[in-house]
Amino acid sequence: MKHCKTILFVVHESKKSGAPLLLLNLLRMFEQSAAFNIEILISKTGELDDAFDAIAATYFYNPKYLSALNLKSKILRKVLPKAQTLKRYQKNLYHNLEAKNYDCIYFNSLGCYPIFPFLENYKAKKVVHVHELNDVVSGMDQHTVKKMLNNADVIVSSYNVVTDFLKNQFQIQQNDILQNAVYLFPDRKVAIDALDEVPKPADAIFRIGGCGSVELRKGTDIFVDFAIKTIKEMPEVSLEFIWVGNAQTELAETLKATIKTEKLEHHITFVGSTPTPEVYFKTLDVFFLSSREEAFGLVALENAYCKNPLVCFDIIGDLPLFINQYKCGKVIPKYDFNVFKAFIMELIEDSSYARALGEEGKKAVVNYFNIEDQAKVIKEVLVL
Repeated sequence: MKHCKTILFVVHESKKSGAPLLLLNLLRMFEQSAAFNIEILISKTGELDDAFDAIAATYFYNPKYLSALNLKSKILRKVLPKAQTLKRYQKNLYHNLEAKNYDCIYFNSLGCYPIFPFLENYKAKKVVHVHELNDVVSGMDQHTVKKMLNNADVIVSSYNVVTDFLKNQFQIQQNDILQNAVYLFPDRKVAIDALDEVPKPADAIFRIGGCGSVELRKGTDIFVDFAIKTIKEMPEVSLEFIWVGNAQTELAETLKATIKTEKLEHHITFVGSTPTPEVYFKTLDVFFLSSREEAFGLVALENAYCKNPLVCFDIIGDLPLFINQYKCGKVIPKYDFNVFKAFIMELIEDSSYARALGEEGKKAVVNYFNIEDQAKVIKEVLVL
């Protein structure tokens, strides 16, 4: 009888962000195929705990009472010595995991570096999936990151730019890296498809959107700066700039004050975090990814699938490659407002050109960025 392998999937944090959601969707597909046995270890607890636990047996690197807010957990934190309790808990956890005899351990991100020493000596094939670039990786413990990469049996890179980063920063050889791609999450596809029959607003407003937590890396300050300039320099056009994503940040408050000073509150809006961002995406005429650094920007795939033309800066990342290869928008020189403004004018004046860009973007997502193809690559890595 053929041995059915058991894989331990390590999640760096159980929150609704790129890498954890990528893994969650892959696990749902793997669960349906029954290609191997799945177990999960979560390094940092979060809002996706229950979703992971619904798929397979799920363990936690830190006991949940250390972060839970219920009364019992608060009492336990007061009466139990934290360091001693944690050490005993993790020792027992390791013994339990060791008894499982996993064939492979998959680390979903370099963000797993805090938990890597815990599993470093575990005798199993180790796969490390890398999504991050320098701005994020530079904030990690470099010694552990290097050890993690050097001890990996397989390194999976989600983007061309990540592959180049690994080669240049850590001297990883090209033939030691498996190139994979991101994909449009199935639930996001379903949500967007459900709005296909909903027409865009019938008004004459041209809407430009951005998305992400309001922070410098996402370039929200650039988004607002370009919005103010565009509105002032194109007074004959009805414009609205919409930013979707966490606006509970210090930068958000500063930008809101600037918008208020300019008396443009009705033209530039922060809608905050929402479980249904597609409702806003489907109203847009163009999506502006204003990031200073971005490996890809999964939200760009969602907007391409919504048939929104894309515009981004010529940054190090795969989105400029996506836009240029599939002819679904415009890559502009870094922070060049004049080129941005000219592109917006072109879209406004030539609606057939805008529609063509949108059609090409959706076609690319459907044909080349689907979960089935990406799951096949990961599955082969895990079971070989």
